[in-house]
Amino acid sequence: MARKKEPCDFCSDEHFTNDEHGGMQLSMEVYPDNNLIAFTASGTMESGNFMELKQDIQMNYCPVCGRKCGW
Repeated sequence: MARKKEPCDFCSDEHFTNDEHGGMQLSMEVYPDNNLIAFTASGTMESGNFMELKQDIQMNYCPVCGRKCGW
């Protein structure tokens, strides 16, 4: 029978990271209990229109330690 793997720092808690440069913002959110990594890029384009792009990635396993995520 396999032993349960202990969570690493990356998959043990939720993380929120924001970075802003030149009026554009990039944010990453990690939700290990919901099996989700979300990336969002937003900012004002040269035309003056605000644009936001979002990508959700399903995270069944931690990319750092390989532990199965979720309940």
